[in-house]
Amino acid sequence: MKSIVWQLNKLKPKEKYVLEYLLTNSHTNPIGYYYLPEEYMTADLNLARTNVEEAINGLVEKGLIVYDYSASTVAIANYKNYFGFDMNSMSLDIFDTMPISGAFRKCFRWLSDCISGEKAIQIVHHEKVRESLMMEIDSTDSDEIYYTGFDMFWAVYPRKTGRDKALENYMKLVKINGVEQEDLVKAAVNYNFDYKDFIASRVLFLECADQFLEPERRLYSKYIDEIETRVCSREELDGVMEDCPF
Repeated sequence: MKSIVWQLNKLKPKEKYVLEYLLTNSHTNPIGYYYLPEEYMTADLNLARTNVEEAINGLVEKGLIVYDYSASTVAIANYKNYFGFDMNSMSLDIFDTMPISGAFRKCFRWLSDCISGEKAIQIVHHEKVRESLMMEIDSTDSDEIYYTGFDMFWAVYPRKTGRDKALENYMKLVKINGVEQEDLVKAAVNYNFDYKDFIASRVLFLECADQFLEPERRLYSKYIDEIETRVCSREELDGVMEDCPF
């Protein structure tokens, strides 16, 4: 593996050392979110606890990781950039064994850019994924619950272009127009299935996410009630959405 960590000039030497460890230690996995107590780090790195905490806090401040001290979990931002994994080929077993922590939202934000199709739908519906996304929503950040909902929408939407504008339209729909967040996720799931069907017949004009969510066009609305049963039934999907963090 050719590491890019040592070229990150904004990091202090100790932060580079700890980040390289977080990327390569024996506890890591293909999504960069895993259980890692401080005791493991101090023993593996042969560093004092204060030095480890200083480096961890520096990486957190620079937006490279999230570390949940209460749950001893780490989430590495944009983990795929370091290794180039194909996220759609990974096993769902990773999510079966992952720890439950609010730090997962950091991981899921970048993961939503890297997954698609049925794999994305299966991940969004996974019990531990939903439980982690629901944890510790910051009540002081009134928009965090919407960002989490948008990440779920983005994960299952088949054409991942125009994220910033799509988020802007999403916010208008849920905060101003009163559209339910779970309905937008359902609509994206249904459009995902249509995308598969159109690919097979080669007649697809696939909408960018921002156009799909354009409030004036209301394209999303025609897909809200068309729940596809090939991956999950309407009852199962409705049950999933009832457990969502919004």
